[in-house]
Amino acid sequence: MESLVSRSAFEDRPVRAWPQLMSAKTAASYLDMGEDRFRRLMSRWGITPALTGAGDVRWSRSQLDHAIEKLTGDPHRPADDAAAAAGLEKVRRRMGG
Repeated sequence: MESLVSRSAFEDRPVRAWPQLMSAKTAASYLDMGEDRFRRLMSRWGITPALTGAGDVRWSRSQLDHAIEKLTGDPHRPADDAAAAAGLEKVRRRMGG
């Protein structure tokens, strides 16, 4: 069965290896969800993307990490990948996914 979430080139890497600014596709993979769900969640959280000088839309990893921290109550330490994984798991359970 094929996953609804697109695999990213960064998916199996430590949190600190993910780019600081990500496309919606990559950011959705970072949060382990599809792009549509990611965009709805960003709207609900009030997180807006950055626009680069080239007109590209990018999402800030630090904003995503901060939102996860606020949702879970756990401080996110990028060097501590186990803590990051635990925080993302709490978000998934809270969202019913």
